[in-house]
Amino acid sequence: MTETATGFELLDPARDVIQRIREQPNWSENLLFVMYAAAASDGLAGWAHWSRIPASPHLWEGILALYLPGGELLLHRSFGPGPLAVTDGDGGAASTGPLSFRCVEPLRRWSVRLDGMMRRTSTVEVTAGPLADGPWEPVRFAADFEGMAPTWSARGLDDQEWADGHLEQP
Repeated sequence: MTETATGFELLDPARDVIQRIREQPNWSENLLFVMYAAAASDGLAGWAHWSRIPASPHLWEGILALYLPGGELLLHRSFGPGPLAVTDGDGGAASTGPLSFRCVEPLRRWSVRLDGMMRRTSTVEVTAGPLADGPWEPVRFAADFEGMAPTWSARGLDDQEWADGHLEQP
């Protein structure tokens, strides 16, 4: 790590990739993205979360919510094995099969892809109680992200029981 002229510490790019599975009890890894297509006239927004299953860290849970105009939502949730190993120089992917989040360039670019089924619903329905099963529809979704500012790490998290790293990037 090196210091910049502004005093912000630059992070090692090896920290901003899908991590190798660690052989320790209840180890996990989480990834999150929030997006809003400000330039789009339709106001599309999205939220996604990937998490390794602590008891079986080779398995990922993936959730994608697409917020559509008029309070409509498209929802996806799936489970599946991601790549068995992250190789040197490869940012890897969090993948459940139909839904993946890939590091394209550490500390700078990521991409999300879905080629699967989504449940159409509404914000009214999901805030009224548990979502009942209903019709599913095929959806292909892709988004590429490039950071607007440098990736940063909250200081002091290395000593916390619940986390040994936490990176964020607007």
